[in-house]
Amino acid sequence: MIDPRAARRTKRAVRFAVGLFLLGTIFLSGPRPSVEWTDTSPYAATMHVVASALPDSIAEFPQWFATQERAAGVTDPDVAKRVMFADSVHPSKTAWSVVYLHGFSATRQETSPLSEEVARALGANLYETRLRGHGLPGDSLGHVQARDWMGDAAFSLDVARRLGDSVLVIGTSTGGTLGVWLATLPKPVREGLHALVLISPNFGPKDPDAGLLTLPWAEVVLPRFIPQREWTAKNDEQKRFWTMRYPSAALFPMQALVEHVRDAALSGYDVPTLAFYNEGDNVVDAKRTTTWLDALDAEGTVKAQRVVVIPTTGEDGHVIAGRIVSPSQTATFRDRIVAFVRP
Repeated sequence: MIDPRAARRTKRAVRFAVGLFLLGTIFLSGPRPSVEWTDTSPYAATMHVVASALPDSIAEFPQWFATQERAAGVTDPDVAKRVMFADSVHPSKTAWSVVYLHGFSATRQETSPLSEEVARALGANLYETRLRGHGLPGDSLGHVQARDWMGDAAFSLDVARRLGDSVLVIGTSTGGTLGVWLATLPKPVREGLHALVLISPNFGPKDPDAGLLTLPWAEVVLPRFIPQREWTAKNDEQKRFWTMRYPSAALFPMQALVEHVRDAALSGYDVPTLAFYNEGDNVVDAKRTTTWLDALDAEGTVKAQRVVVIPTTGEDGHVIAGRIVSPSQTATFRDRIVAFVRP
């Protein structure tokens, strides 16, 4: 004879298990930031169409970009995309071209004049991009996906190939993440990328809770509790050239991009790489940087050069070069980069 109480307990246990299963299914099937990019995807194809719209003559690039940036709503020319020629009187393709990819919430002024000085020393043309949503009102960052920034990076490489035979990419923080992503692409796609410099690369924010940003439903739930993020500038120039206040929704694509690149296979990675980083960085997790560099070295295809930077007292621990927050380091970085590219 079946004990009625045992039967009821069994039914309750079954209902509980089914309920947990359904809740788990709902949770795991919830929306989460995604990174979808293949070179044959419609989005990538669109970026190639944009690249094909570049003028035939590189001498027309500055005016073309100025027109494009005004149409995008950029009002400050000092944050707009920029092409600088090695010879401004007679612009022509150079042996090297330099691309600068800035970090999250920053602009090309972030480490300026480092890229300009490197390009000048190499006799190279320079292209400095403006990642989607940056250099605009803060709310603009809340309407960007990771693939937008990936598209910007891919487009930058297209531009650089027009400007030089060999391309040097310099990326700071999340710009460094994008640089690594370019280097992990199949060789035919990243053709021309011959050197990569990383400055405080973002392989994971210092905040241990950053991993929550890519959980299912996080982009739905978290903005209700923390709708905005705001931080304080160190000086007036940083206040002008960085976005100090933006929707927390902007953090989701950043974290998704970081995790996507951090987990990417390194088996085909053969781009010579130089990394500058501060072990005491309070913005990104420097331990993840060393872990990634160790993994790259273990592949044996290319051995990254490392420069552990000790910031000058009073200067920034994350943006470790540039006149705005780390002026004393700029010349040292320039000389090391030039020696790396042209030993």
